[in-house]
Amino acid sequence: MPNLRTPVSEPLRQVILAIDAKKWTGKNPIADVEPRRVPKRVFETLRATEVPSVLAAATDQCRDLFAAALYLGLRKGELFGLHKADVRMQEHTLVMRRSHQRQGTW
Repeated sequence: MPNLRTPVSEPLRQVILAIDAKKWTGKNPIADVEPRRVPKRVFETLRATEVPSVLAAATDQCRDLFAAALYLGLRKGELFGLHKADVRMQEHTLVMRRSHQRQGTW
């Protein structure tokens, strides 16, 4: 049997296992497929001393966006979901109300 390696494999596997456990069908068609092993990701991050160099190299248009990402630890979706009303200057807080989700395929 082929080794399925798509984002749908594990949810599909769980559904078929549940159906098989309830004896709704015959043999599970993916029972012999081994779950894919996902290697642990190692993220390379900037040192605090490198941040000013990155911001100095950024264009004026992108500098504030990069500064928010680097100093606040925001992800891309959180950055692009920010609105002016989310920044509360008097309280020195930033409220995360939404995250921008890219439309498209998995």
